[in-house]
Amino acid sequence: MRPGHYRLDIVVKDVNGDRVGTWGRSVTVPEFREDRMSTSSLIVADRMERVPANDIGTGSFVIGDMLVRPRVPSPESHLAHFKRDQKISFWMQVYNLTTDAKTHQPSAKIEYSVSPVGSAPVIRNAQTSADLGIVGDQITLQKTLPAADLRPGATYELRIHIDDLLSGQSVEPLQAFVID
Repeated sequence: MRPGHYRLDIVVKDVNGDRVGTWGRSVTVPEFREDRMSTSSLIVADRMERVPANDIGTGSFVIGDMLVRPRVPSPESHLAHFKRDQKISFWMQVYNLTTDAKTHQPSAKIEYSVSPVGSAPVIRNAQTSADLGIVGDQITLQKTLPAADLRPGATYELRIHIDDLLSGQSVEPLQAFVID
């Protein structure tokens, strides 16, 4: 699809009766430029695990060799809710990193932080593209955190700040979620 704003409408009809349901949503297709670093959507998931080799690329919620089941947001808050005994997983891809002409490797710094909205981070982690053993211009980021480390009743923000050290570009996707 070309970049722009679209409306998605889904209509469901009960074939055994006269009931019809509709659902509509605005969808924005971003513009991806070959000369700019960009990211996929940041997926906050309640389940993330490798799939067997014969299931790669098939089935619901399978992205490559990973099953990534997104946590569905609550209709009231429009945020994903997790209980303290659950794990919080996230998955995202970074595209168009600049690669070194000789080694064909990117040089990127990735910083993860989880913080209550408006407060200092309670979880911080950093790594580099070298730590991940990446060759090429794309990185897949995936992590799992225990919700038990977070205070219940709070809304948290997950930030992933990525610096492309070769081009000087940076991106910082953000996703909020709630601990019940």
